[in-house]
Amino acid sequence: MAWEGIQERPLLGWGLENYQFVSYKFFNPCLGSEQCGGELWFDHAHNKLLDVWVETGLFGLMAYISIFIVAIFSFWRAGTTSPRARRAFIILTAGLVAYFVQNLTALETSTLLLFWVLLLAAVGAISETGSFSSEGNSMDSLRTSRIVPTVASLLFPFAIFFLVIQPVQANLAVRQAIFATEPEQRARAYDTATSLSPVGIDMRRVWLADDTVKTIWQRIPVGTELPAGLVQELNNAADLLEDSLRRSPGNLRARIALGFVYKTKGHFLEDAESYEKATKIFEEGIRLSPSHPIVRRGLASVYLDQGRKEDGSTLMRTLVELSPESPAAYNYYLATLRLIGNQDEFERVASQAIKSFPSLSSDIEQLRRADNQADGQALLYLFH
Repeated sequence: MAWEGIQERPLLGWGLENYQFVSYKFFNPCLGSEQCGGELWFDHAHNKLLDVWVETGLFGLMAYISIFIVAIFSFWRAGTTSPRARRAFIILTAGLVAYFVQNLTALETSTLLLFWVLLLAAVGAISETGSFSSEGNSMDSLRTSRIVPTVASLLFPFAIFFLVIQPVQANLAVRQAIFATEPEQRARAYDTATSLSPVGIDMRRVWLADDTVKTIWQRIPVGTELPAGLVQELNNAADLLEDSLRRSPGNLRARIALGFVYKTKGHFLEDAESYEKATKIFEEGIRLSPSHPIVRRGLASVYLDQGRKEDGSTLMRTLVELSPESPAAYNYYLATLRLIGNQDEFERVASQAIKSFPSLSSDIEQLRRADNQADGQALLYLFH
């Protein structure tokens, strides 16, 4: 997926930390299957060179590689001064090479980034002095260099508070909202989670919207009026996710969560306008990520909920065609056929699915026994 993104924007790339948008656009449907790992969301290529290239383009990649070249040259030049310096050259160069090699298959952790920063500091010091020794540095330069750490030390508590403590408090509030037993307690935790800190706020909005939708579909019986508190939560979730999409239109997770919020409003409030909004949101999601299975099944669930049987069936059939190696794709298509009452096609696809994936037998048997009248809402919720 990274390579396809590189081919589309080879020179300047997609922008720092934008790999997730590349993964949306060029998503490989096999990745949602057990055969290819079962993961659906990616924010890195698990290869530093590809990450740098896809985000900053060829110019950024050349700049990144040049850091290693300059570092090794600095170590080599300083290592010619004495036998002890040669040993330092060998150790530091080996560390640099090890760091580079592990970056070809892994993500950078905080520990590795700290090593990288310290290594670059060593390169900077060696470039100034021309040796591995600190001798020769004047007291004036040492006094001048204290300005940066002093200012950093003064700013450190503020950084910890705004970038660590507040986000952690907001994240904990998500858990408090989900497990709250009283409506007032849930409302307070919900407000804290969605307003306390901008760091990670979009993901918290997605989590809470998903929980609201899950609560409604699992606990509200068919034909039962939705409590005012849950209606308010749905409206709040919609407003907050709309705000997230205004700031980041390419946020696929927020888009999917918003689509299911509007679908839920359409289903339980019998609101035709909400169905239309959900349809547009999922259609835009398919334009952003044509192969992502969740967007396709989200739109299919809206079609099925509205009684558009042929549209829903066609969309789920294309999902199987896109990812024939995915057992989940067969499950969703079979659920679709069960909802629309196409028993002949259900049995044909079921035989094909069991032949390819014998482990699906129990799932298919449950779908076969499902009753459209009694289990229709549960079948629709499967698509969430």
